[in-house]
Amino acid sequence: MKFDDVTLADRLIAVHTPVAEGAEMGGPGAAPAVDFVIPQGQVSTLGEGGTHLRLIGLKHALEVARSYPMDLVFERGGTVAATLNVDYTGFRFK
Repeated sequence: MKFDDVTLADRLIAVHTPVAEGAEMGGPGAAPAVDFVIPQGQVSTLGEGGTHLRLIGLKHALEVARSYPMDLVFERGGTVAATLNVDYTGFRFK
């Protein structure tokens, strides 16, 4: 997940999706609470190689190549509808 063209600093404070009970942060030095600072004028990324979101309490197995609804909640920007796309890194071409 990439945040770019940020004109006003914000913070991701929650994630809601019908496929999980909740979400938490993961990665080096990340606390479990969803709290991700998005600075103005910079590109911020959540991904496999660093800080990332992890869904907890899955209600069913997520299927590869499927998409699921997800809401991102920002401190200033409010709730933004997003899509969770499930892929498998083994399927990626380099």
